[in-house]
Amino acid sequence: MASSSAQENPDCGWYGTKTVAERNAMFPFNKAKKVVLVSYYSPFEAKDLKSDLDTITKLKVVRGVYGSDIYNIIETKELDQDWINQLSHILVNYTIKKKKPGEIILISETACYDPRNSILFYDENNTIICCYEICFYCFKTNMWPDPDDVNGYADVENCKFTRIDELKHIFRKNGITYGIDEK
Repeated sequence: MASSSAQENPDCGWYGTKTVAERNAMFPFNKAKKVVLVSYYSPFEAKDLKSDLDTITKLKVVRGVYGSDIYNIIETKELDQDWINQLSHILVNYTIKKKKPGEIILISETACYDPRNSILFYDENNTIICCYEICFYCFKTNMWPDPDDVNGYADVENCKFTRIDELKHIFRKNGITYGIDEK
């Protein structure tokens, strides 16, 4: 019988082996015509702002089970194909080592979740078809819809920190700084 720590702390890393072509065949990469990084004031921050928000772009994002919110967008950056390939590599190939039948995987929950960053996937009509929401403060992510379970192991305790660091790298290298580091 495996020890409790082995069950609760799976080995995480670059265990996925999907090629660029295989990743591009998965949702949302197979449907997206444009992928955009965004930073925005969280709903809590937006309520407290004293400055004039008329100059900040407003975008409505359908947030799955969380309802709808208007976010005040601060920064945006459309990714080129090389960055999209790096993003798909992180989201698909950074995963847990194949678990054994019956092995328990510890998923962490957080009370913080106050995201300020997202990756938006647009179709050919410039409609958002998928949103990958990120809270860099508590290391939690949410993706909807997610039919191919791309975000399936994102909240495994041992996995999320390196994956978040990889995502931070993409945001920083593309000029998105708001919401990346601690308050």
